[in-house]
Amino acid sequence: MTFADPIVVAFTGDLDVSKYTQLRDRLNEVWDGRSPMIVDLHQVRLMDSTCLSELLLFRRRLQRAEAAFAAIVTDPNILRLLEITGLKKSLNVATDLESVLLAFRRSE
Repeated sequence: MTFADPIVVAFTGDLDVSKYTQLRDRLNEVWDGRSPMIVDLHQVRLMDSTCLSELLLFRRRLQRAEAAFAAIVTDPNILRLLEITGLKKSLNVATDLESVLLAFRRSE
């Protein structure tokens, strides 16, 4: 995988069942089909299973395209949810953008 400038998309507030179509549509709208993608969730306070599922589906699309994916998460409750479910690693979770960029460059 060659490192390219990643696309960064940020979300804020609560990501719940009422927002999952907006999440899905925004991710699909900004991704060009080949670039690495960073989903910045550091201003998200709540994420339910529907939005978590959308993130996982989107990550799978990027994997099929051999594009890197990472999520920036700082909320302790969301981090705990990802840790308990074992999804922290598969979503490539970091707490800041610099860590993600460094990890992407290392994986070239």
